Amino acid sequence: MNSTSQHCCLSLILAILIGALAFLLSSQGLLNASALPAIFFAAMVIGVILMIVIYRSMLRAEKTQLTRSAYCCCGNLSVMGSVGLILSALLSLALQTSRLPLLIHLGLGLVFFFLALALLGLWCFLNALYRCSCHKEC
Repeated sequence: MNSTSQHCCLSLILAILIGALAFLLSSQGLLNASALPAIFFAAMVIGVILMIVIYRSMLRAEKTQLTRSAYCCCGNLSVMGSVGLILSALLSLALQTSRLPLLIHLGLGLVFFFLALALLGLWCFLNALYRCSCHKEC
């Protein structure tokens, strides 16, 4: 397993842990329920910004084998995280009026999971793109 694949797996594991932690904190009442609509709206904005960043970095990078391999592993993680962040935030906003608090807690956990996946995927992509091109380690 090369370094990029290890970073990709580590990003996925950390995102799962962050999502589970957000769900647990929310279900225990440690996160303020009145701030949830603002959190979901901010998550949608962050998701759009992350998608713009990943596509701009792909367009600016040289089209080499290293760029393609970095995008196939880590760039896809970031794009899936960004799209999932936008969709889960929209779904959570729609479920905000429901009387089932479990759905709201699951929505918050999903939002934080996809946010972590997008950010860690972007870190992994940029790390693979620039560290590997400079040091030829991957």
